[in-house]
Amino acid sequence: MSGYWRDLYEKMREDLQSPAFRQFGSYSIAGRSFSYRSLDDFRALLDWVKREADKEDGIAPYRARRVARNGGRG
Repeated sequence: MSGYWRDLYEKMREDLQSPAFRQFGSYSIAGRSFSYRSLDDFRALLDWVKREADKEDGIAPYRARRVARNGGRG
């Protein structure tokens, strides 16, 4: 069963593919409202919603690893 965030993410993706997509709008989930005013705002919101959906589904977020080196000593 998918959660709130996954449902919102899927709806946003469907809206983006729709020919009637608007460059401004808003979404509501669990009493919270999110709005966007440009395509860049929408993409940033979509990325954030995807991260929340992944957390909700138990998918660990990607984190780049740092390689420990000797620091230039010998």
